Amino acid sequence: MRSYQDKMVFVSEYDVRCQLILTNFFKQRFLEGSFEEKGVYEIRSEVDSFDLEEVDYYSQFVGWNIPRYGEFSWTKQEVSLDEIGSWPGMQGLPFEFTRGSISELSDKIGLPFSAEIPINLKRNLLGIIERLDFTMQNFLPILLPGGHIRERDPLAKRLDYDCWDGNTRLLAYSLSGIDNVLAYVSKEK
Repeated sequence: MRSYQDKMVFVSEYDVRCQLILTNFFKQRFLEGSFEEKGVYEIRSEVDSFDLEEVDYYSQFVGWNIPRYGEFSWTKQEVSLDEIGSWPGMQGLPFEFTRGSISELSDKIGLPFSAEIPINLKRNLLGIIERLDFTMQNFLPILLPGGHIRERDPLAKRLDYDCWDGNTRLLAYSLSGIDNVLAYVSKEK
């Protein structure tokens, strides 16, 4: 199990939005096969230097439409994968697979893959597992309070957190035996 020295650090909405921009920029590169780890640091430096107007501009392209995001305060903290629910039907998985925690989903899929999963999801999981430490350090998942996303599936288990961004990464971590992750976590103000 990994451990993080900073158990909880308050961060701004700006920091979380920059993370979302960075993650989506590299997610596209990864899918195109043009992903290079060394480029992350250069792009991160550029994104971190954006002013608020630039962050607003780029946020519109990466899904920053978290309902009522202004009503949240944000922290960066360690969270157990047992406390996080995935997006219902994430990556084309059957809804019944995604009704529990990330850890429960990992148990259903297993490694080697025991369940029939979409080929794109399989490829993405294996790519993340191949770059596990790098991914965990550079692309933190974004979590909302439980019930903000999973309310769409009335049969979904109510957990402490719902994953807004990073469902596939969290699943890859769990498949790799990781129990806790560092994440951006929102709380009602």
